[in-house]
Amino acid sequence: MMIAGTGMAGVDKMMGGGRHMKIVCSMCGEAVNALSGECRYCGSEIDAPTGIPYKSVNVEKGWPTVEEARERTRQEIAQAKARGVKVLKIIHGYGSSGVGGKLKQALLATFSNLARGKHIAGFLKGEDFHEFNQAGRSIILQFPFLQSDADYGRKNEGVTLVAVAI
Repeated sequence: MMIAGTGMAGVDKMMGGGRHMKIVCSMCGEAVNALSGECRYCGSEIDAPTGIPYKSVNVEKGWPTVEEARERTRQEIAQAKARGVKVLKIIHGYGSSGVGGKLKQALLATFSNLARGKHIAGFLKGEDFHEFNQAGRSIILQFPFLQSDADYGRKNEGVTLVAVAI
């Protein structure tokens, strides 16, 4: 997919603006949300266009190993920095047993290490992404566009927000 006139892989055509910006998937031709991370019709991956401050990344797709998920997450963080994306919503799931999941635990440890090393500005677990949590309020103050995210206030334990240090 391409953004018209930019030569950037990912988008053919953009429509609308903000959270509801639509793009046309170059694989199937359907209009999809530019921030969704993948086409809901054909499943092809959609890159966030340059200048969009937010991207969802489903690292649990395809049942990766912990190391594969870590590597994909590191690659997505590097790409986000290069494209000016401010926040990544990492979808890691919560485990089929409902008690945590290996991907979530491993990625939280990875995010902690990346934050200590100043490779990311910080991260927020989905269960803390609400107005009654100080960290949840802080991320909304820093990135107001996140207030319209579908997971805001839902305490979704299967996602983590990563503030990308640029």
